Order: sequence, then C-alpha cells, then structure tokens
Amino acid sequence: MDLKYGYRGAVEFDSFDPGGKIRFIAPPEMQSMGMPEVVVDGEVIEADPPRRLIQTWHPMWSEDIAAETSRVIYDIEDDDGGVTRLTVTHELEGTPITAAQVGLTDARMHEGGGGWPMILSDLKTLLETGKGF
Repeated sequence: MDLKYGYRGAVEFDSFDPGGKIRFIAPPEMQSMGMPEVVVDGEVIEADPPRRLIQTWHPMWSEDIAAETSRVIYDIEDDDGGVTRLTVTHELEGTPITAAQVGLTDARMHEGGGGWPMILSDLKTLLETGKGF
C-alpha cells in the first residue's frame, strides 16, 4: 500500500458502525525509532458516510499521553463554489498533553511531528498536486 500523506501510517477500521474499532499504525520508519506499532486507537462514536465521522482518540506513543482520551470530529461538506470542505475538530478539554502535542504548542513536537496542521496541509497538497511531501 502506498500511503501518501501525513505520517504515512495505515489507519484500520473494523467497522464504521458505532463501537467499531480504529487503529492508527506507525509506519516502519517510526517503529524503528521506538514508536509502538499502534500509535492511536479509538472507537467510532458516530458515522454518516461520506459526511461525518466522530471517533475517540487514544494516543499510545508514551505512558503519560496514554492516560488521555479525546474526540475527533471530521465533517465534509460541499461549498457553494463547488469545493469540498473538510473540517477537523479535535475536542481537547481535559487532555493537556494531547492538546500541547496536536496543536504544536509544545516545542518538543517540532522535532517529532507536526500534528494536525502538518497532516491537513499535506492532505491538501496531495489533493491539489497528486503528491504528498
């Protein structure tokens, strides 16, 4: 499988029905640097394909962050100009470590990743050019 944007890891869903399990798999390069195979797991809360997905987000890459679980909402809508808009809302209340890392407010993350801004920017580039970073 040729994974073309973001961290280049696979995302596995066992079902899009509520309760379905989700696993974000670290690519081999990240695993060779000490990341676990499953970097985030979660569960489908709501799915309305192709318009909406709500899932839990349980990061697993370190012991301190593994104590936190948050929610991510993906909304896709058609714009009046014929453009499709993706809105990603990561609800971070009560998850300070996750908030610091996914929002790039923690300087340590600049060395290891770019959080949602990097992932979504890379997706935009892929959709516009056919090539990720």
